[in-house]
Amino acid sequence: MTIINSVLIANRGEIAIRISKTLNEMGIKAYGIYSKDDSSSTHLSYCSEVFELNGVGPSAYLNINEIISIAKSKKIKAVHPGYGFLSENHLFAADCMKNDIIFIGPNEKILKNFGDKEKAKKLAQKLGIPICASLGPIKNNSDIQNFFNEIKKDKIILKANFGGGGRGSRIIHEKDDFSEVLSLVKEEAKSFSGSNLIFAEEVIEEARHIEVQILGDGHSCIHLFERDCSFQRNFQKFIEFCPAPNLSSQTKDRLYNYAIRLCESVSYKGLGTVEFLVDKNEKIYFMEVNPRVQVEHTITEEFTGIDLIRSQISVFNGKSLRDQNIKEGIVLGKRASIQARLNMESYDKKNQLIPTTGTIKEYDIVSGPGIRIDGAGRVGFENNGLYDSLLAKVIATSEYGLDEAVRKLDFTLRMSSISGVETNKNLISEILRQELPQTGLVNISTIDNNIEVYLQKLTRGSQKTVKEDNKYEVPNKPLIDSALTENTIQSELVGTVIDIKVVPNKNVKRGDTVLVQESMKMHHPIKAFDNGYISNFFVDIGDTVSTGSPLFEFIPDKKNSQKLLEKDQSKKSKKMRSDLLDLMERRKLTMDKSRSTAVKKRKKIGKRTARENIKSLIDNNEFFEYGDLVYAAQRSRRSLDDLIKNTPADGLITGLSYVNSDIFDKEKTKTAIMHYDYMVLAGTQGVNNHKKLDRMIDVIKGLKVPLIFFCEGGGGRPGDVDAGDQNIAGLNIPSFHDFARLSGEVPLVGIGSGRLFAGNAALLGCCDVIIGTRDLNLGMGGPAMIEGGGLGVYKPEEVGPTSVQYPNGVIDILVDKEDDAVVIAKKYLSYFQGTLGSWEAPKVENLRHVIPENRLEVYDIREVIDNIADIGSVLEIKAGFAKGMFTGFIRVKGKPLGLIANNPLFLAGAIDSDGADKASRFIKICENYNIPILSLCDTPGMMVGPEIEETGLVRHCCRLFLAGANVTVPMMTIVLRKAYGLGAQAMAGGSFMAPQFVVGWPTAEIGAMGLEGAVKLGYRKELEAESNEEKKEKLFKKLVDDLYEKGKAINAASLLEFDTVLDPIESRDWISMVVESPIDNAVKISKNRYIDSW
Repeated sequence: MTIINSVLIANRGEIAIRISKTLNEMGIKAYGIYSKDDSSSTHLSYCSEVFELNGVGPSAYLNINEIISIAKSKKIKAVHPGYGFLSENHLFAADCMKNDIIFIGPNEKILKNFGDKEKAKKLAQKLGIPICASLGPIKNNSDIQNFFNEIKKDKIILKANFGGGGRGSRIIHEKDDFSEVLSLVKEEAKSFSGSNLIFAEEVIEEARHIEVQILGDGHSCIHLFERDCSFQRNFQKFIEFCPAPNLSSQTKDRLYNYAIRLCESVSYKGLGTVEFLVDKNEKIYFMEVNPRVQVEHTITEEFTGIDLIRSQISVFNGKSLRDQNIKEGIVLGKRASIQARLNMESYDKKNQLIPTTGTIKEYDIVSGPGIRIDGAGRVGFENNGLYDSLLAKVIATSEYGLDEAVRKLDFTLRMSSISGVETNKNLISEILRQELPQTGLVNISTIDNNIEVYLQKLTRGSQKTVKEDNKYEVPNKPLIDSALTENTIQSELVGTVIDIKVVPNKNVKRGDTVLVQESMKMHHPIKAFDNGYISNFFVDIGDTVSTGSPLFEFIPDKKNSQKLLEKDQSKKSKKMRSDLLDLMERRKLTMDKSRSTAVKKRKKIGKRTARENIKSLIDNNEFFEYGDLVYAAQRSRRSLDDLIKNTPADGLITGLSYVNSDIFDKEKTKTAIMHYDYMVLAGTQGVNNHKKLDRMIDVIKGLKVPLIFFCEGGGGRPGDVDAGDQNIAGLNIPSFHDFARLSGEVPLVGIGSGRLFAGNAALLGCCDVIIGTRDLNLGMGGPAMIEGGGLGVYKPEEVGPTSVQYPNGVIDILVDKEDDAVVIAKKYLSYFQGTLGSWEAPKVENLRHVIPENRLEVYDIREVIDNIADIGSVLEIKAGFAKGMFTGFIRVKGKPLGLIANNPLFLAGAIDSDGADKASRFIKICENYNIPILSLCDTPGMMVGPEIEETGLVRHCCRLFLAGANVTVPMMTIVLRKAYGLGAQAMAGGSFMAPQFVVGWPTAEIGAMGLEGAVKLGYRKELEAESNEEKKEKLFKKLVDDLYEKGKAINAASLLEFDTVLDPIESRDWISMVVESPIDNAVKISKNRYIDSW
């Protein structure tokens, strides 16, 4: 039996992730590839090792020789092509076989037969499978006219012989200009399949697209039911579901039989899909075979419960269908599954489908039971327009039929949020509501015929779907070094220039094609609107352009055309100054594209580069970088060229930009950013990067802007020798002193990741908040320092892992990866940037029920918080530490608040030393940055006892009194249940008279100490006098009940111990009333404002 122990995934994006997941489950090592422009693609982090390809864009993934070379050199056993790219390329399959590499797909012969649609149709016809009329190859206009004459219909479809996904397909009417369409279809076919062979086929009116999933082991084949893929635009599927509704069982059986007959005739091995058209009378027409895994394989997996990728790999591992115990005809009940493809695309003013580009700012696809998400999207992901527009596949499955699956999908899409790049999310929801997939009435023309209606409905509903004047930028846009004129022709879409048809300064006639752009798998010719000539091209073949990008300058035919030509040639002769060229070249060396080796190492450990983190943080805003041309102070031991190339910015990237400018006025979002670059000397602190740090500290002080500081690295760098004898230990540098002086002046947000020790850790520890990734190892001394001090030998992973630093309170917020840290940093900073213009209120009615009626029953304080705060606005701080005390930020009606709260799930809400420290430090942060404070009180008091006193409780608890007593921002206290003694006073700033209001809920109870304790202490003699234990218990209960009645909320409010008692649903309005006060809380008494590190 063949044993596959390693697989190279010759693909990218979501399908590469999908394959990698199954490989890892099977214990097979997954290898990945990426093009030079695709180094930040999400799929790379799912592979054990990744390899960079030469070239950019899709063409890099089509380089057979290079991919084979990688597999051979790394001794990789097999290649999985996924879908698209080389998945149907018979030459690739043949080369794999020649080099003893297993191609996880059909062999060369089968790919030749099924890859050519005309050959596949002839084989089907030979086997008695019905096909529609066709003619091929189509070479000229006469061939097209002959076919029209033969079938006697007014329209036909031209198709490419090779490739799938609807590419190279166009409807042509008998009255159309055959030449233009024929030329376009041939060009499209050539560009994506390498062959310009095309054929003509009759159009089957009102047909549904039904396909059958096949799995073969080379000896026999089985079907895994059908999929309805009739929801298409421009011949491209975007909603698929199974089973196909409103289709008779007899028709389905014929489809299954045809598919199995065709595939078994060639001894098919692996996954394949046989595609058919079914007309309104359920007449069947074979179309083609896709000899690979399909984009929509997911719904078959959910429908049948079979992992198709695993089954496919197992077949090539020598396991037959019988070995895998896979059988057809599974009893499924009413189970149904539907998939929507979330694409980065839109429609222009002419209702033409166009791709969209940009960087994702928000990526929140709602999940839940029966929801599966296969995608490669994430916050910070940049779509450059070079690749397919697919962002994610959302699959909904229900045991109760397609109706419920559709509702589930619609709800998921409506509740999900994606921003930064436009998608078809809202359009899909609109189509699902109007067309009802469960009826089976949609055919392959329905969507295109009604697109205007859907878009108008969305526009009326104020949902932004139609793209009009938005200018989407792409990273590969051509550089323009001359001024644009009124004669400049601009692109009307995002796409790639694939051909330039004319030569500059040569006459062209009206209607001549000047260049051709490819967009959304279609070719778009750009024609001359008049006689004239092209004086200048701003693009070249292969350039990706955005909407509004200049393409060429067209000079209409005029008498003075010669003068204009001479003038233009004069302009073109002007070259860019050499000093500017030098600057541009030097700046390029600081970018990731010039550091491929370092970037590759970074990707191997699943990390993002410093510049990727910064780009994700600032979205589309410009980064104003300080000190970018600096290099390490090692001239006496390394060449200048080496230092410039390998120590850019001396390992510390610093600058200014705007963070959250999409939700606040831009002037409020100016932010300083610093990022230690681990790709430069392991992120260590050198002479020059200390100077940069000091410079940025001065800039921050002067501009009064917050700082987001990415820290990773190992402290001081002994290798900087340029200082010579002028520096021994460097203890006189001002960096740590000056950075600590920033505390309290501006918000300091620290992000720690990877290995982080010594000086870098000291800077991170001075920040107001520390956001740590799970791979963080944080310590004041690293392994080398520990060993040097004679304290033992340790691995970096053993020093300060998050399993230590999160529960002990050093790390305030723990996240999985750097992209999550960026999202949290932006959210944290937003509370200091102002009020949100839009917000969503929680269901306040829930507040009436969150506190149990039984006063002794515990509850989670987070349920209360979630129903007071605006939806999605809660950010908990130090959740892993002192769990009896909640601290964090929330918003109420868009306004930011700090929140402290007792959590009765831990210590019954009693305040211990850690809880007091946690709350008092948080109060200081809120006070310092003028954020109102809300306190939710439910505490039996301060924790007491000999053991707790060993923690220094007296001093720690009194920090809470000191912090609360010196608060000048509005403070509000809501007593939820228990409010006893000093603990309750501490939760109200030291006194119930200190806050702007102290109110109770009906469940509140107050006392000088806990009721049970008060009875035992105050009525000791009475209790001791009662010798009968049963009567003593009754007396004790009566005394407790009497005190409880006396201390109930309404009684307390009657004596002004509370300002009033609230119906819980009134809480948000009371909070809002205070925080909307006209008093200027920024006017404060001068004081020492630094934020204590603990």
